[in-house]
Amino acid sequence: MVFAFTTFAIGIFMHHYTLRLNHTTKKVYNRLITERFVLILAVSFPLLKFFSSDIL
Repeated sequence: MVFAFTTFAIGIFMHHYTLRLNHTTKKVYNRLITERFVLILAVSFPLLKFFSSDIL
């Protein structure tokens, strides 16, 4: 539950962050989208491993 909420909160925050920078060029915007997914993956995997090992 905590994991899902944290991921959701990060996703919402980064979504608003990228929308705020929507006036920039398409290239920069695409780069931000890529960095957002990389950031979410980088945060999600350690948390997922931690919670799954905690449950098991």
